[in-house]
Amino acid sequence: MAIDEELRNLGTELRRTGAVVVPHANHLCVRLPLLASVIVTRRESDLVCEPQLGPFRRTSVLVGTAVATAAGVGALAAAGDFALALTAAAGGGMLMMLELAGLVLVESCVTRVQLLWATRLRDAEPRPALPGAATTQAYLERPAADDPRSSGGRAAR
Repeated sequence: MAIDEELRNLGTELRRTGAVVVPHANHLCVRLPLLASVIVTRRESDLVCEPQLGPFRRTSVLVGTAVATAAGVGALAAAGDFALALTAAAGGGMLMMLELAGLVLVESCVTRVQLLWATRLRDAEPRPALPGAATTQAYLERPAADDPRSSGGRAAR
């Protein structure tokens, strides 16, 4: 399955904003710092963004980090070797903070991609005029006589 034209255009616009975008067979990969990335695909007419931290999806990374942190805290509670348990708990906490920073990166990137996609959709679709509302063009083209302020710059006395 080849990448479709809409995704290719989205990738071009993302590159213009400074993102590192790598096209693959059927999706785009937006590369971020801290080994984070966002995989952008389309399913029918919907845009799907899948955050990744390293080679793993977001959920599996969070579960692994939570287990590592819990193991460090459990070792601290067992207190066989306090220094080793404290080191493990501190390492798990720092790993959790690194994953949190990665999550902030990927979620902000997902928001950026979705906003750009929504803007592209909005610009592509004709918008119906609201009933009873004047368009900007009609407002600009109306005669100056309708405007009470157009009395030659002088107030009526």
